[in-house]
Amino acid sequence: MKNRPKQSALGSSTARYERCKSVIDVVTQQSTFAFDHIHNHCADERPAFVTRIVNGLERQGWIVREPSAGDRHYRWNTGRGEFQPTKWLDDRLFGVQVTESPERDRPREYCWLMGAKH
Repeated sequence: MKNRPKQSALGSSTARYERCKSVIDVVTQQSTFAFDHIHNHCADERPAFVTRIVNGLERQGWIVREPSAGDRHYRWNTGRGEFQPTKWLDDRLFGVQVTESPERDRPREYCWLMGAKH
């Protein structure tokens, strides 16, 4: 098990985002992939962390299992639309917390930038 230094409250969101992004970057480079392949490329991360991300993608329908290719082999679900890693990460990590959302997605900041008529 990896020993990770404790993060400050301020830096923990950024650190978590970067950890998730490193796994998502590996997954998005593949059109189809075996679960073990992702684990091997993300060897610096805890296996349970990688598993949670892959399971989240599957649960939301972004990836689907390929039953003919063996256990835990996936492909992207092209019928769901284009996967946007940054949006997925923002939604997953920040949810509806406006103060934690990127500034471009905050209603007040958007209104200030674009004007009230948009």
